[in-house]
Amino acid sequence: MQTLSNVKTRAAPARTELYVSDTSPQQTTPGNVYNRPELDFDTTEERDAPSSLYDCIVVGTLNMKEAAQLILDQKRNGQFNKSIYDEFVRSEAASRVQNFCFDGLLDLDDAVLEMRLCNLANSLLGQIQCAKLDRSNRMIELTGRELSGVGSKPTISLRNCVRIWNIEGPPPFITTPMEELIENYKPKGSNNLFQMFACFYRFLVMRITDPPHRIQSYSLRLNGKRGRKDSLENLPRHIEHLLLDFVEDLIGFGHNELKSGARANTTHSKYVLSLGNTDAERQAALDAKVQTRMVYRNELFKALQLALRDVRTYTYDKSKKVWIAGDRKLKRAKLDASINLREALEDSMNLTEAYDQENLVPASQ
Repeated sequence: MQTLSNVKTRAAPARTELYVSDTSPQQTTPGNVYNRPELDFDTTEERDAPSSLYDCIVVGTLNMKEAAQLILDQKRNGQFNKSIYDEFVRSEAASRVQNFCFDGLLDLDDAVLEMRLCNLANSLLGQIQCAKLDRSNRMIELTGRELSGVGSKPTISLRNCVRIWNIEGPPPFITTPMEELIENYKPKGSNNLFQMFACFYRFLVMRITDPPHRIQSYSLRLNGKRGRKDSLENLPRHIEHLLLDFVEDLIGFGHNELKSGARANTTHSKYVLSLGNTDAERQAALDAKVQTRMVYRNELFKALQLALRDVRTYTYDKSKKVWIAGDRKLKRAKLDASINLREALEDSMNLTEAYDQENLVPASQ
């Protein structure tokens, strides 16, 4: 009995320790259980129905469901305008869209409506991407192309000039020798041909008016047509010809024998005689020079247009008498267009038009 009592006496503390360690209460601080905090969730404000495709763009995101529904409603009501639609597709606002939101387009109760909205949304997306691709290709053509029929890159130098050039007003254009305006010009060797012309014209037009910022009110338009900004004046014709002819002479194409329609005297013209040893060689070289001049003339016109457009984004500091370059446009999003994008777009458009003709949905739906 003593042995059993001793065993129980020894085992009791162990059980007591386990019991105490397993069931010891934790210290907690009770809060106010009757005051439940309200959770602050972000709520989306209800937007009015868009009246144009531009209203479907919010913070760089194009709501494709709203855009497709708007196009469908306009087609049902006979208010769809293809010109306005194409203008939006090629607009700057559409080209800057970063995200295309398709939320709410799928799993609609009406399968026919869902298919039509999806076709319209995909068609709009494809046309915007194609327009962005066309714009990108156009910029590449203007700034990075190699001119056909043109040999080595010409050099802008006063040594090439065959006559003296002066600008003689009227106000706000100044009166001074053209050579004095470009004596401090330093060309950039890394520029291609078009960029070289544009940089030179940008340097030149900043110095031909008094005050200098008056040049910002002029633009150069093809055949003197009116542009979108009525506040801009057409660059005077004699100033336009002066700037084009002057740079043409600076690159070595200012000879009268190279003018369009001019008949060169191959027996007395020193310039023509320097082109070859025989009449056939000289005539072939002269024809090639004439063709090259025509190509350069077209590039000079476009470069002058670009220079005037760039200068309008600059700011002239009157106190320091210097030009300050404006903020450059934001880089456009990279295009992920595939080679067959246009073909897929055309197939989608044809499918939508064929379905609309066979299954006209009443306006009441």
